[in-house]
Amino acid sequence: MLIFQLGRTILWSRYRPIPPAAGPLPSLTVIIPTYNEGAMVEKAIASVAASDYPAEKMEIICIDDGSVDDTWFYIQRAQRRYPHLLKLIRFAANRGKKEGLYAGFTQGRGEVFVTIDSDSIVAPDALRHLVPLAA
Repeated sequence: MLIFQLGRTILWSRYRPIPPAAGPLPSLTVIIPTYNEGAMVEKAIASVAASDYPAEKMEIICIDDGSVDDTWFYIQRAQRRYPHLLKLIRFAANRGKKEGLYAGFTQGRGEVFVTIDSDSIVAPDALRHLVPLAA
């Protein structure tokens, strides 16, 4: 256990965070597939929209995978708040997360694609930190 802890301490001391992307940023598509998330999906969308990534370089695609609760209401409400960012796709019946992601990938226009769960809140600088990893 002592050797393990020593190894972790050495790795921790050498850690250097990757700096956020500088210079021109690529266009970005954020895909959010959702199923029966209710109000949480609106919070996820809002966290992406509040990102420090330039709005003119970003689009958000939210896919409702046939939810049977009030998820669609919250997605539409978010769309009224962010009409310039948010594109909506709604399936009549549940097809599964894989189909939702596929719909987002085929509709997206970004150079870089990011997917998040519909119950996730992203930090304001998270997208800008992801871009250097994708390049």
